[in-house]
Amino acid sequence: MAEVSSKEFISIREDAVRAALKELPPLPTNITLNYYSNVWLGTGGLVLVFNYGATLVGTPSGWIKLRSHSDAYYAAESTKNPWQALAKCGFTIPRLKKKRVWDEAMAAQLAMHVLEQDGER
Repeated sequence: MAEVSSKEFISIREDAVRAALKELPPLPTNITLNYYSNVWLGTGGLVLVFNYGATLVGTPSGWIKLRSHSDAYYAAESTKNPWQALAKCGFTIPRLKKKRVWDEAMAAQLAMHVLEQDGER
């Protein structure tokens, strides 16, 4: 296996992050990614973003802002897994990783979550 320098790894990772973000709806207007932002890719097209002042889960249906110091925030911080963060938000996620895909049922759960939070994403 060929050696990959850290610089090449970073550029490969950045390309993967850019590609994943292009598949999702635009970030909320008050959020901009910068050099200090951390983005973690999950299975099924989900993205977890740690940004200064906000932690977000990106889904094909929209973005969810995790409240700081909530169970979902701590799950996201410790596992770097957007699915685990959604589970702590009350979403029902498939137990098997290979079945974790974003579908209409997940989109409905997102809509209900937004309604329960009084429209706050």
